Amino acid sequence: MKIELEIKNEKEKLSSMKAGEKWQYFKDYYMKAVIIVLVLAVIAVVAGRDIIRGRRPSAFYGVIVNNYTNVPDSFKNDFIEYSGINDNKYNVTIDSTMIINLDNLDEMSRIYMQEIMALASTGKQDVFLADEQVVRYYFENKYIVDLREYLGDDFLSGYKEQIYYYEDGKGTKIPAGIYAAGSRILEKYNMFENQQPIISIVNEAPDIENIKKFIEFICES
Repeated sequence: MKIELEIKNEKEKLSSMKAGEKWQYFKDYYMKAVIIVLVLAVIAVVAGRDIIRGRRPSAFYGVIVNNYTNVPDSFKNDFIEYSGINDNKYNVTIDSTMIINLDNLDEMSRIYMQEIMALASTGKQDVFLADEQVVRYYFENKYIVDLREYLGDDFLSGYKEQIYYYEDGKGTKIPAGIYAAGSRILEKYNMFENQQPIISIVNEAPDIENIKKFIEFICES
């Protein structure tokens, strides 16, 4: 009876409010709860992905941020073919759905950032393909790493004209990503139009050889 009375009181409150007042009331009293539920759902999805996919080990996990065009499955299929990964035995994930507005964090941006934190906790993500602002933000928060830690100078020497350097407070330049501007594969799929996307590596990325193949796929194919 108490719950029914509370529901009745809420309905009466809402019925007496204007549209703008209803939205403000929802934000004040219910928005936080909704966001918490959504974040928990995202974490559950990330944690349960191996179960859904039959517990196949991951060969590569990439996250594309702030590409505003639809990315078809054929993009991932092209990478699988290029890399030679056996997708009957291994999972290849390329999540191209995330949009994060760091200048004005809306609720969806916060949810995507929570999803990235969930990925960090599972240690599954390998790379970002994102704009400079996102790469800089995550490098400063130690989620993106110095490329030399994973790729070595020999590999990087082939991309010396494309290196994105993060400059710290002491003026030290750190190679934090590889520019993918002019990529034929990105042009093929109309990705990052009028942008300068950067490939960067996530801290504790597990699949170094396939990261190298992804860089080659984006920059050379």
